[in-house]
Amino acid sequence: AMGTVGRPAFAVTLAHGATLAASLGLVAVPGAEGEAMLAFAALAVLAVLLLLWADRGEGAEDLALWPALGFLLRLVFEPLSGGGAYAAFRGQEIALRAPETSAPLTVSLLLGLGLAISAAAAFRALRPQIGTLSGLGFGLAAVLVAPLTAAGLELLWNPSPVLGAYPWALQVIALAAVMVALALRFAKADGEDRRRAAHATLSALALIALALFLITTKTALTLALAVLALVAALLDRRFRLPEMGAFVQVAVAVLSWRLLVDPGLDWAMWAPLGQVLLAFGGTIAGLTAAWVVLRPLPRTLTLGVLESAAAGHAAVLVNLLLTRWLTGMAQPGMTEAYWSLTLQALPWAVLAAVQVYRAGFGGWLRRLRLTLAGLAGVIAAGLILVSLTYANPLIDSYGPHAASLVFGPQPFDTLLLAYGLPGALMLAMALRLRPLAVWPRLRLAVICAGAGLLAFWIALEIRRFWQGDWLAVPGVRQEELYSYTVALILLGAGLLYQAIASRSVGLRRVAMAVIGLTAAKVFLIDAAGLSGLTRVLSFLGLGLSLAGLAWLNRWAAGRQP
Repeated sequence: AMGTVGRPAFAVTLAHGATLAASLGLVAVPGAEGEAMLAFAALAVLAVLLLLWADRGEGAEDLALWPALGFLLRLVFEPLSGGGAYAAFRGQEIALRAPETSAPLTVSLLLGLGLAISAAAAFRALRPQIGTLSGLGFGLAAVLVAPLTAAGLELLWNPSPVLGAYPWALQVIALAAVMVALALRFAKADGEDRRRAAHATLSALALIALALFLITTKTALTLALAVLALVAALLDRRFRLPEMGAFVQVAVAVLSWRLLVDPGLDWAMWAPLGQVLLAFGGTIAGLTAAWVVLRPLPRTLTLGVLESAAAGHAAVLVNLLLTRWLTGMAQPGMTEAYWSLTLQALPWAVLAAVQVYRAGFGGWLRRLRLTLAGLAGVIAAGLILVSLTYANPLIDSYGPHAASLVFGPQPFDTLLLAYGLPGALMLAMALRLRPLAVWPRLRLAVICAGAGLLAFWIALEIRRFWQGDWLAVPGVRQEELYSYTVALILLGAGLLYQAIASRSVGLRRVAMAVIGLTAAKVFLIDAAGLSGLTRVLSFLGLGLSLAGLAWLNRWAAGRQP
């Protein structure tokens, strides 16, 4: 008998070395179509024979690993190197071959060979004498080799132009049906231990998603992926399969990619409104339903991903509908208007907040999510910065035109959309993310940026009240200056009241800084337009007000613990 403890016996090492050498030789051997297909068949046959015949040799159980890996490697290297089988297959595309000519069987044969390896591994996994660990390993091989073959063929061989999308999708969905049957067989054999059944179910769901990708339209594919995420959640709820959480998270990532990138927001801006509502609404409904289904289970990370994705996509949808409406009613050039740029930034700001929220749950994806949040935040900040500088309605130099004018009744106008709404959202997101303790300094920066945008919005609203819809008109009216002063006094008083109520030293200092800025503005700017008794009375009133505020600040400082 071959030894299994400590260093492997010489016979075991020799067997593994010979099998590895033979597998590498079959992977690397060049040749035309016939030789390449013969190498594929030899690797598959070797894997099947070792799976069926080497089960009684201790230490030789995993010999089939080498030819199985070799089969998958050859599947990758053949198209990358322009091998004979791949070249002959690509030369028979529907657009190139003669009419009434049947499609080649190359891809079907390769998929069949991968299925043969999976079937042999499944047979080995279901043998009664197989232990738990070995049974799990062979079960993974059974649910991985054939699906990976299908995925490799789709990604590298691109069978659709040769076979047609529908015939190729039929083969993929047939393989999904095999995985479903295998999941049922594993569930029957394993009883309460449903790990192998869960793995087979994941493979089946992935293959169904691949088949849908091949034949469905943009909207239909998005809805189908949302349904698959819900199905995975239902399977987890019914059979307690934690592995379904991985599929749900991957499905959420793919759905986010489709809604935001490909076909993404560019498609959503110009596609028919019904399709956009169906894609976004169906996704939000599916993810929300999955969250409701999984809520009773201890699936903290999956629930957090579902909750944040549903909320984020809902915010993006609202912003998208606003952008479509305003762009449709606007004159030429409005896509570069100040409010349009800010609205384009909002989806990225929401995406950044969603990724930071997910990062708070920890896990091995935390660094990736923080990186994605940083990239999305930089894009959002850049667009808002352009709205504040290049497209700022205060510094327009081309005269009143559609891109610089303010539309809508105060305060529910385009200034609110451009600066008030993102400022409020920044403050809300910063307060919501506070318990997660992710990037505390960045949170403070977001609060300052949000407060700054709100202050800028209020200032612009005051200017519009006195100057009209074109804010870049030269000069500042005296009444406008007084209005800014009143707004600053009210702001300082409100901050001081809040500081007293919350006993916050930092907030009290901010309030006094605002009051000091107000006093400096009055002395240096407002007083320049006054004369005589009016100036004396104004300074007297300001002095009394400052004295009262100073007393109030001293009283508040005395009440601090």
